Amino acid sequence: MTDESLFGVLAAAARRRSDAALAIWAGAGCVLAVLLGALLPEWRITFLLAVCAGAFGFWGIADRELGEATARGGATGRRVRALRIARDAVAVLGLAAGVLALLATFGAALGTWIS
Repeated sequence: MTDESLFGVLAAAARRRSDAALAIWAGAGCVLAVLLGALLPEWRITFLLAVCAGAFGFWGIADRELGEATARGGATGRRVRALRIARDAVAVLGLAAGVLALLATFGAALGTWIS
């Protein structure tokens, strides 16, 4: 049994994906989130899961760019700092969307049963 966390597993999964796959995750997540938010606002759990998918793709892209920028050694401190901020902000967004989706799912499951 390994001691890996959920975040470690997701980071490893994103790092194994190709650039095209990460772009598809990011693009599809964003497009689906916008469509669900505009056309079907009552599908909030699916909307939140689409945000998670988009965040996964964007995090992977930012992490890969950050790794390449620091490996080259020629990257400016400003670019590296911007990539770190973007990567961390997308991680927080994805985590928040995931937690909200989980809470909304529990709320829908409990519904009127609890009252």
